[in-house]
Formats: sequence, structure tokens, C-alpha cells
Amino acid sequence: MAQMTGQRAASRYDVHNKWIANAKKKNIKHANMPDFKGHRFMILFSIGGSIQYLKDDLVAFDKEFKTELRKLELENWMKDPVTESHLLVIAALNEFVTTPFWRLTEHDPSVDSITTHAQALIDFLGRVIDDPMLLLAGVPPLEEFEEDFEITERSKAHIRKLDNTVPQHPVIVKEAIEDVARALLEYFKTQFKQFLPGGEHYGSSEKTNTVPRSNRRCESIFGLATWGFQHAPNQRTVVREAKIQATVNDVFEWFDKLSQDEKNKIIEEAIAAAPKIEAVSAQDVKALEDLTWQRLLLQKEADDKAKKVQSRNEQGAYNNVQKYGGAWNNITSMNTALEAFEKESEKRKALVANLRYHKFCLKKEPLCSKLYTITANGKPKDIDELIDNLKYLIRNEERSNNERIDADDEE
Repeated sequence: MAQMTGQRAASRYDVHNKWIANAKKKNIKHANMPDFKGHRFMILFSIGGSIQYLKDDLVAFDKEFKTELRKLELENWMKDPVTESHLLVIAALNEFVTTPFWRLTEHDPSVDSITTHAQALIDFLGRVIDDPMLLLAGVPPLEEFEEDFEITERSKAHIRKLDNTVPQHPVIVKEAIEDVARALLEYFKTQFKQFLPGGEHYGSSEKTNTVPRSNRRCESIFGLATWGFQHAPNQRTVVREAKIQATVNDVFEWFDKLSQDEKNKIIEEAIAAAPKIEAVSAQDVKALEDLTWQRLLLQKEADDKAKKVQSRNEQGAYNNVQKYGGAWNNITSMNTALEAFEKESEKRKALVANLRYHKFCLKKEPLCSKLYTITANGKPKDIDELIDNLKYLIRNEERSNNERIDADDEE
């Protein structure tokens, strides 16, 4: 439904543009359907809320106009008791739980408020388990915290629609709410454990009262920085930093409100301070270049050490496998070699030597790296398991060799 009616796939399906035209002509409010892709997980609830709000209009549109929406057999789907009931529950969760919590997360400046809001949700869900219909008819759990925040007209319309909706199948609705409430209760208790009584972050402190509640602002600033690097890759750091700070802090809007005398004074002070700032910036650039070079040298040193270790491991694996007649290149040679050993300990040593040869000399990456290991849970693996693992690695190497031969023949 969301894919067909959403704007993202408008060029693929013939639904979105026709649906929007129909909505405008018939004055259907909030007709845009959220797109599934490119959003956080809670978009599922948002889509459910939109379908619940628009379902009568969507069914009427589908009856009147032939589009690819007909493939969904929309009317039958909407009349299904389970679908109708579950859609109502999802819409209620969207308007009374997920959307308000996200709204608070976006607007509240401190992470400390999570404790109060999470506890309110947990208490509410506990009551809903005892009386499931409270989700539809009770007081929303976060309503008192949202008094200072603006609720969009879309959300207000969705809430009014829910308030005027009478469940047609109350038994199904009740069972669905009870199941979801129990799952959500456990989820929130786990998710916010550290912010609830006894948790590490319970109660405000100097360490947390300035921590933002979400990373939305951080992502926005990083996005602005990325845009700057893409459009002006050679721009000096001090200029880039000044532009980002001015944009994020609305400096130019503040500056426009000043009197002309105040503006002139600030500009004169900025011009006078520019040479000093430029000198400091040049020093910072030089320090960054020196640090980058030092880190490059450290990385080279680490790479050289790793290369030496790899070389030693490779040489050790090669020398060790020679003690057992060399590497086993096929299953037949492996079976023949194993039959020649009288002691189980000798078989194990030979198997381990060949496994390490595959790991360090052939350097193939199997689907599971545990094929190379010789122990499990601190205990040696059975010989049969080692044999099976080595067989897989040998066959894998044979397939790779055959593919190389076929590729050479094609050339």
C-alpha cells in the first residue's frame, strides 16, 4: 500500500499522482502516504496510522478509478476482521506511544528526561495489560509532557479519527492490544533499564544533564559539514568551521536584527581580529598536517609488524605441514595420509597442520571462520569435525582452481 501510493515510487506505479489529484479535488486532508524506505523503524507505525485515517477514502478511490492499486484487492483486505483490528491497534500505538515519544526526543534538550517519560510509558502499559481498551479510550501516557510542544495538524486529525472509531471486532482488538502491550512493556524495561531506578543513569547529574537526547542535531551538523566538503573541498578549516557555526547558531538572522551602528562595530572588530585568527588557523593547519604524518608513520609501523607476523605464521604453517608429507590437495590424498597414521594424536597434528596451511598460506576466506579453529568452548574438537572442516576447505580450493582454469580458457 505505502509503496504504491507513496511518492518515492510514483514513477513505477500509476497510483500516487492520481491519488493526490483525487485528494485535492475532493479536499481529502493529509493524503500523502509516508514512504517505507529512507526512514527509521517507526515508519511502520506511521504508515499504519495513515492507512487507518485514509482507508475509507482509499477504498472509494479504488472503486472509482482503475489503477494498479486494484492488485491489492483493497476493499476485501480492509474488511478482513484481523486486518481491520490490527490496523486500528497500530494506528493507536503510532499516535499515543511512538510519535509522542519521538516528538519529545526531538525537542527535549536533555537525556535526563528519558527517566520520567519511560516510567510514564511503563506504568501506562501495565494498566493497558489489565484493561486493553485503555489504549483506545484512556488518557495518552505522554500527553502531560507535550503541553509545550506543537502537535502537527496531521497528528491532530489522526487522533480525532481514532477517537471517533468504534472497534468492529472488540475481541480481536483486545487480544492484539494485550499481546502488543506485554511485548512493549518488556521492550521498554530493557531499553531504558539504565535510566530507571537502580540504573547507571537514573537521576540527573552533571555528567548527563547536558547530553542531548537524540543524535538528530548531530546528524544535521555532520550533514552540513559533508555538504561543505563536497562543494568546497579545499576550503580552509577555519572558514568551514565559521560557516557551520554561523548556520547552526542562526548568526546571520541575529545579525540582521541589529542596528546599523552595532553591525558596523562588529564588522570593524572582525576585520581587526582577522589577521590573528588567520595566524592561529595556519598554526592549527600545520599541527594537523604534522599529526596526520605521525599517524601515517605509526600506521606504517603497525602494518610492517603485522606483515612480519603474517610472514612468520605463513612460513611456520608451510614448514609444519611438510612434516606430514606436504599439504593435502584433494580428499583422496587426505584419506590416504590419515590411514597411514597409527595414533590418533598423530592424525590430529596432521589435520591441524593442514588447517593452518589453508589459513595462513592459501588465505582463503570461508563462509565460517570457525572452520579453521581446532577448539570449541575451550575443548579440542573431535577428529571427525576437523576432518569435515578440512574436506570443506579442500573442496573450496578445488572449486577456486577450476574457476581460474575456466577463466583462463575463455581468455
